[in-house]
Amino acid sequence: MNFENAGKAELLRSSQKDDYILGKLRFDISGVAQSVLGARIWLKWKQEIELLADLLYMCATTLLGEEYVNIIQVDQTERQLPTKLVYRLKLEAFSSESDDYSDPSQRCSLCLEKRINSTTTPCGHLFCWHCIVEWVLNKPECPLCRELLTPSSLSGAFDNAVRSCQPIVLENIDGRFRDAWLLTEIDHWDNEKERLIFLLDKSIIIIKYDFITLKLLDYRRIHLQELDQVSFGQIIYPEKSLMPPKNAMGVRAMWNKGQPIELSKSWNPWSRQIPFITFSAHRLHYNEEGAGVKVYDIEDFKKSFLECIQSLSEAQHCVIKEEPIVIENYLGLVSAVHNFTDLGFFKARGRVSF
Repeated sequence: MNFENAGKAELLRSSQKDDYILGKLRFDISGVAQSVLGARIWLKWKQEIELLADLLYMCATTLLGEEYVNIIQVDQTERQLPTKLVYRLKLEAFSSESDDYSDPSQRCSLCLEKRINSTTTPCGHLFCWHCIVEWVLNKPECPLCRELLTPSSLSGAFDNAVRSCQPIVLENIDGRFRDAWLLTEIDHWDNEKERLIFLLDKSIIIIKYDFITLKLLDYRRIHLQELDQVSFGQIIYPEKSLMPPKNAMGVRAMWNKGQPIELSKSWNPWSRQIPFITFSAHRLHYNEEGAGVKVYDIEDFKKSFLECIQSLSEAQHCVIKEEPIVIENYLGLVSAVHNFTDLGFFKARGRVSF
């Protein structure tokens, strides 16, 4: 079976992996030896213990089919290994040949090339966007410090989601793109769901986007000229409801022309024919990491949304009211479980996302 030769990037990454695992193995074995044999004996046999760790690693990688690097290849006619100086010169020549590396501070640690669409991890490391996303999807941790990561925790995840969803915008129908937010949609059964919101001159697009697999799953378009009423205010439950208060502000857009909703629709939790939609701030807005970020803020969305409606001549008939937004939920065990477990939000749970 023929295999492709490894490139310099793969060899350097293998070397980094070898150094990391060897260092950890040496540390662990030395710790065991020190605690069992004592510090004096450990210091006396330190070099032999480290040699044992190296031997164990090379035996394990050979048996498991892994690669290890820094093995010195010599010509068959040579009788001895090259000196350390010659070996170092060969390594320097190998690492500098053919590729013209730019400033190391601009280099991605995964592809070892100049970063494209630079992305920052919460632990402060910089990578190419596609490099770190591909890494995290296979191994949810930082490749440098091993801190737990998910694609949605990467700086730039929102901007890349907006960029990847741009093709669904139809300028001849939707008009000019204004802005985007990541908000919570509250459906007619009080289930909270994470949604990417596009606001355009003539439309609003509600997008279901998976921040784990980085895919657009579904979207719906609402034309602003169809809206009858927009309400904004405190989200509340009916007077006899047993649900605890939400303590959140919301925005509701309606296009039912004053007609009551049919029971066949309102009692169907999967119905897509509900003539209103309700938004509140994303849950990250209430966390320390999302506090003050406008893309999660319902107030910032409300301001832009109302300005857009008021500037659209076809939507002049739309009534704008400041009043409490009532969620018709009296007991809601299903919605309570749904919201408590964040089922409507895309979070990594093992290899599954919701």
